[in-house]
Amino acid sequence: ACLAGFIAGLVYVKLSVFTGALYSPLFALCVATLFSNALLPLCSSLLSQATNTASRRDITLAIVGFSLSAFTLLNWLVSEGVTAEIADPDTAGSVKLVPLGLAGLAFISAVLTHFLEPTPTPARSNRERRPDSASCSGYRGTSSRIERPKNMNKLKRTDIFSRLRAENPAPETELNYASPFELLIAVMLSAQSTDVGVNKATDKLFPVANTPEAIYALGVKGLKEYIKTIGLFNTKAENVIKTCLLLVERHGSEVPSTREELEALPGVGRKTANVVLNTAFRQVAMAVDTHIYRVSNRTGIAPGKTVLAVEKKLIKLVPEEFLLDAHHWLILHGRYVCVARKPRCGACTIEDLCEFKQKTSD
Repeated sequence: ACLAGFIAGLVYVKLSVFTGALYSPLFALCVATLFSNALLPLCSSLLSQATNTASRRDITLAIVGFSLSAFTLLNWLVSEGVTAEIADPDTAGSVKLVPLGLAGLAFISAVLTHFLEPTPTPARSNRERRPDSASCSGYRGTSSRIERPKNMNKLKRTDIFSRLRAENPAPETELNYASPFELLIAVMLSAQSTDVGVNKATDKLFPVANTPEAIYALGVKGLKEYIKTIGLFNTKAENVIKTCLLLVERHGSEVPSTREELEALPGVGRKTANVVLNTAFRQVAMAVDTHIYRVSNRTGIAPGKTVLAVEKKLIKLVPEEFLLDAHHWLILHGRYVCVARKPRCGACTIEDLCEFKQKTSD
């Protein structure tokens, strides 16, 4: 703005001297435009400081009045300078001060703009909230919450899982089981069903039959009587009976501890295998269900377009010290806090670390 104002003013003055004309409307307009452009950032900053319509109106009128007065004064100085140079060459030097003056005004407006422009502040939640000591006992690093990077990173993930661990140091599945086999059957039955519904069924089934041989002896028809309150019980009953037979024939009635062997069983997919591997055999595995998928994408911990993409990102990005229990923390958080329709952000211990933009006050 400073350089453009100087050049335009210089051309305006020199042309006026060269032609001997007191006014050159085209270049006068050019100078006025450039000068106004130099003032635009300042005007914008002033208007942004206004708190109501009346203030904006007053500032706008003041800006317009100042601009008209400044241009009138500038035009008068140039006119006087041209007249002086035509009449008396000794005063020609005074004319050259006009573009310098214009450049100075542009420079001053730029400086004022720099100081008056409001400093952007980072987005904050509806309130400054610290979890109570009970929910964050053992947590170290509270002071690091003062300045947080906008994007999810290793530090924030560590902070998130530290708080989740502080709330629930020893997370467990909500399915009732007493052996790897019971867990396998419970997880197979839980597809498209709630843990509560599955527990009601297995609480009746397992006292009667809790081994592959015992459940196989019930047969498909007998098993259905115990699980008929669960969704898709017909298909699940057939898969459970087939799985029990394979466990007896190929695995000595024991649940295998490898992914390949588990996924070879009827009705056992990747998610079921991950749950058994992680919960029964304490292996690093991430069973991504609808809750974990939602939490991972909302918070920014491990965003992905597919369940498999989220699973791989979680394995890669979750700090190693939290990998074994991350599945349970995320599923419980999604089930009771970060719920699907209206997340309970007001009760969330990781709200200030979460990337979700549409936070609620509940």
